[in-house]
Amino acid sequence: MKRILLVRTHRRIFADMISPPLGLLYLASYLREKFAGRIDLEIIDLGLFPRPQEILRERVQSFKPDLVGISSFTFEAKVMHQVAEKVKKLQPGCPIVVGGPHATIFHREILKDPNIDFAVVGEGEETLARLVDRLFGNGGPGPIPGLAYREDGQPVFPGPAPYINDLDVLPFPAWDFLDFDAYLHYPDFNHSMGKGRYMPLFTSRACPYQCVFCHSIFGKTFRKRSAENVIQEMEALRSRYGVREFQFFDDCFNLDRDRAQAIGEGISSRLPGVRLSFPNGIRGDILDRETLQILRRAGAYSMALAVETASPRLQILIRKNLDLEKVREAINQAVSLGYYVHGFFMIGFPTETQEEIQKTIDFAVASPLLSASFFIVTPFPGTELERLFAEAGFTRRLDFDDCCYRADNSAYQELTGIPLKKVQKRAYRRFYRNPRRLLNGIRRVSSMWGYLSTNIFRFGREFLLRY
Repeated sequence: MKRILLVRTHRRIFADMISPPLGLLYLASYLREKFAGRIDLEIIDLGLFPRPQEILRERVQSFKPDLVGISSFTFEAKVMHQVAEKVKKLQPGCPIVVGGPHATIFHREILKDPNIDFAVVGEGEETLARLVDRLFGNGGPGPIPGLAYREDGQPVFPGPAPYINDLDVLPFPAWDFLDFDAYLHYPDFNHSMGKGRYMPLFTSRACPYQCVFCHSIFGKTFRKRSAENVIQEMEALRSRYGVREFQFFDDCFNLDRDRAQAIGEGISSRLPGVRLSFPNGIRGDILDRETLQILRRAGAYSMALAVETASPRLQILIRKNLDLEKVREAINQAVSLGYYVHGFFMIGFPTETQEEIQKTIDFAVASPLLSASFFIVTPFPGTELERLFAEAGFTRRLDFDDCCYRADNSAYQELTGIPLKKVQKRAYRRFYRNPRRLLNGIRRVSSMWGYLSTNIFRFGREFLLRY
C-alpha cells in the first residue's frame, strides 16, 4: 500500500477567500478508482490552518508519504517551494510533484528547485496516474506526456498530454476528504453570501475565447459534462452531505445554451429548494432572458458578469470581443429577475487612455449592478497580456508575489505616470454613492451585514478606506 499526500498551498492575503480544493479532490478520486486497494491517500488544505507549517510537519511525520503532490497558484509560488523544502527534509527520499496553474506555465523554472522532482503541465488526472504507475513499479520506460522532469540536471518536457474529452468518465470528486463545515468559517468565492454547506462544481472545462489575460490550463477547446451527470453529482452531494448551495466555477458555463438550460430544468425537477450561484464563468453577451429565467426557477440567486472594459477598441485589443450592448441588456434582465449581479471591471490596459478608463467607470455607475470590482490590470508572466505590455515599453517581469488580482503593483502607472490607485478609489466612491444601489443590495441578501460583509471581502483595502 503506497501512501500519497496531496497538498493545497495557501498564501494569506487581504480579503482571503478559501474554497474546497476541487482540483485535488478530482485527482484523489481518479487515483483511488485507478489504483483501488493499492494506494492510501490524504489531502491537506493548508488554508484552513492558522499554523500551516506545523500541520504539514505533523501530517508528513505521521503519514510518511511515498509521493507528495502540491497544487499552487503563481502568487503562492514561494509557499510552494517552502512546502517542497519542508517535505524533503522530513521525508528525504519522497518524490515531489507539483501541479496547477503555476506549474503549467513555469515548469522549467520550478524544476531548478532540487526539492521538486516533477511538474504536471495542464490537466492532471491522467498524467499523475501515469506517474504513480511508473514510480510504483508498473509503468514502462519512456517520457510521460504532460510531465516535466529533470534529466542530467536539466529540465525536460516531452510535450503536452491529450485532454480528457468525455468528462463524464471522471469519477465525482473525493468529497469524503473534506470537512465541509470548516469552509464556512472563511469567505468563499461567492463572498460570504451563501448560507450553510456549499460545494463548488466544475461542469465543463476550458473556454474558447482568447482573452489575453487568461490562463490555458485546460486548453481552448470547450469540453462539457452532460446535464444528467451534473444533476447526479448534485443529488449525491445533497443526500450524502446535506449540501444545499452549489457554486459553478466553470470558465464559460453558458457557452452551450441548451445544456445550461437542461441543467436548470433538471435542478428544478429533482433538487427543489437548493441555491445556485455563478461567481465565475458566465459570458454576458450570450446570456439570454430564457436561460436566466430557467436558472432563477432552479434556485439561482447570484452571478458575476465580467465586462472588463467599456472601450470597444480595448475589447478587440484584449481579444475578449464582448458585445457591450448585449451584456448591458443581460445585466438589466438579470437584476429585473431578482438576481444579485456583480460586475468585474479592469482598468490600466496597455495603451488605454484616461477617457477609456472613465468610460468603463461610467458604464459601471450607470448600470443596475448591485456591486462591482475595479481591478488594476496585472500582466501575469506567461500571458499574452505580458507581451502587450512589453510592446508598450514595460519589460520588467513581475515578482510572483504580485501575480494576484489585488496586488498594489501597477505596470500601467509605471508606463504612464497615471496614479491608478487614486482612479480606482474614485471609481469605488462613485459606484457606491447611490442609495438605491445600497438598498437593492441589502434587499437581495436579506440583511445589512450580508451586504456589507460581501462587499468588504470583495473590494478589499479600497472599500475599507472609504467606508
